[in-house]
Formats: sequence, C-alpha cells, structure tokens
Amino acid sequence: MVQWQGEIDRAKSGLKAARLDSLNSFEVPNFFTITRGEVKEFIGRDKDPQKVLNATIPSDLMQEIKDAQEKIGMSSEVRNASGKAKNLVGGQRDSQRVSIRISDEEKGLYDYELNVGSSNIEKALKKVIASYYSAGKQEYPAIIIQKMVEPGETGTAIINFTRNYSLFEATEGLGNSLEEGITDPDLYLVNEEGIKEKKIPDKQVKMSRNPMNGQKRKRKVTKNGASFKDREVKKFIQKAKREGLSLKFVHKRGTFYIVDAFETDQISDQETLEGLRVSRGEIEGRAGIEISLSDQTAGPEDFNNSLIARRGSFVSSDAQKARKEGKPAVFSFSGEIEQEQQIYIPERDVEISEPQSTAEGLKAEREGSRAVTATEVLPLESEEVNISSPFSGY
Repeated sequence: MVQWQGEIDRAKSGLKAARLDSLNSFEVPNFFTITRGEVKEFIGRDKDPQKVLNATIPSDLMQEIKDAQEKIGMSSEVRNASGKAKNLVGGQRDSQRVSIRISDEEKGLYDYELNVGSSNIEKALKKVIASYYSAGKQEYPAIIIQKMVEPGETGTAIINFTRNYSLFEATEGLGNSLEEGITDPDLYLVNEEGIKEKKIPDKQVKMSRNPMNGQKRKRKVTKNGASFKDREVKKFIQKAKREGLSLKFVHKRGTFYIVDAFETDQISDQETLEGLRVSRGEIEGRAGIEISLSDQTAGPEDFNNSLIARRGSFVSSDAQKARKEGKPAVFSFSGEIEQEQQIYIPERDVEISEPQSTAEGLKAEREGSRAVTATEVLPLESEEVNISSPFSGY
C-alpha cells in the first residue's frame, strides 16, 4: 500500500518524506509515497537502469498509484469518506498534476519529474527509479509523489549558511532556473535582528509552464524590485530555524508551500553577498586558467581546479555536485576579475585576498619603489592563455 502524508513511516518511505511529514509551521502540498517494498516488488533483483526503463510496472501496483494520484487533491478526511462525499469534490480529481522524486537525502544525483499527469506517470516513475541505479545505488528507493503547486516564485532557505547568518534565495517562476544555475536569484543574509544584506538583480531568467501543452518556457524578465518584503523573509527564516531544517519552497498568492526539507553543513564564513561560497576549498591561481570562469554554473567534471560563476544558487545541481566532489566554487559572484589575474580566495570565503604563493614577492615589491595590490594582473610571459569559459560581462 502507498503511504499518505500524515502516515509516513521513515523506514518504508525514506528520509525526505519523513522530514516533509514532520513539518508543523508550514503548508506542505499533499503527497504519498511508493514504499521501498513496492519498488522492490517492481524491480526484483535486476537493478540495471535500462531494464528498469523497459520493464512494466505490475498492473495492480500501477492501478493503486493512479488511484492515489486521482485523490491527491483531496484532504485526508474527504479521501477516507464515503463515495457520495467524494463525488461532491469530483472536480478535484480531474487532471491532477504531480512531481515525482526519490525520497533520499542526497541531492543532485537523481532525475526528478514535474507536472506529471496520469497518462505518463508510469514512464516518469521508471525514469526516476532508473536514475537512482544510474547513480550507482543498490538499495530499493522510496518515491515521493506530490501535488504540484504552480508557483509565482521558488526559492530556498539555508538556516546555517554561516555561523551567524541564514541564506534566503529566490527567483520568479519555476525553480528550474535555480537548479540549472542560469539565473541571478534574489539573495538575503538574515539573522535574528533582520536583514544584514540583500542583493536584488535587475533581471532574472524566468521559467514558466505553457498551460496548453505543459512544456517549460524560458525568458529573461526585468524585475521591479524584490519579490518579497523584508519582514516576509525574516519571518520565514525564523520559522525554518524553529523546524531545524533548511527548506525549499514554492510561493503562490501569499503562501509558502514546502516541497523539500533537508540538513546542511556550514559551508561559508562569509558575511557578504559579493558571491556565494557553495563548496569549500582554497581558490588560488590564474583566472581563466587554473580557475575557471563562467557566466553560468558548471559541474565539477567541467571545470579545472575551481570555479567562479556570475550566476547560480546554493542549491543548484552543480553546487551540490561540487560539494560532493570536494571542488571549490563560488557562484553569483559580482566582484571584478580580470583574465589571467592571479588571485586567492580563502577556503570558506568569497572575497579576493592576497595570493599566498606570491605573498613574499608582493611584500618585496611593496618595499621597493611602488606598491602592488592583490587585485592587479600579474604578467604571464611564456604560457599560452586558454580561457574556456570567461565572463561575458552580463
């Protein structure tokens, strides 16, 4: 049997579902889970991703899933009521759209599906389950199927971003632009006293859904100020800290709906929004050579020793991969960097400091006829410059 919100057993339905079920201070869109046991019934012993995609989910299990999807717009009281009571809300059962995700703590590893209708739910389920095994996993995952909320805005709250501050980030429309690292989010540093700093871009990449065919569409929009009032941000962070979890939300008509709850480690010592430290590690070398530069984010397999990107969020897929691989990266960087510039950024910071490897040379020059600053370009005499992804100046 599927497990409904309010009845979640962590051992059967996974950590992600259990955390969503534990939230008391926020609205959580209705969801149910396909338990580990039911996935095992479907998969059996063969965990080859391609065979999962080609398999057929048992008809009785598939019918149970489709019946649950039809009821996902109902409250638990209506869902468990008589047939007559259900018929009174029959309109709610038409074309219920859902998201499908692995109920697992690890992020950025698996596929997920959004806006799934009853006609394509089996295909979407198999794709999500296959991605779990493509990531090298060998257990049987539980699956979350959650009612879709079409957002005005999407974002996250990272409650322990630094020792003293939480991070709030948001974008207009769907959250794909945050996850894909192609937009400049609204950013806030928040503590108990209020907003220490905020950075609101002039433009954002907005992802929305075509109501006719359900396809995603992307466009650049001009912003007329922040999407949220400071008091809304502060109140949200306070409630998140009471829950003790970082949160992903969608916002619609004044209400925050929580679609994920997770723990995060403190990554940064920064108390500035000049950039977002998304993974630890010293960043040292020549800009565009040892240090990759990019407008958009990139995964750790696509950059050199480290990466500085003009766009991107803390919860983007590339940020999650960088943390997992232990490769240092700074996203949403707004400082000035010149190509070939020799720079150094400490392990948990975002501000450029004096390069450690050239500290003695700089000291000697300071004692000479002129001073050399840490942000000057140091000349390269013999090496060819090869910048694969320089800033474009956006």
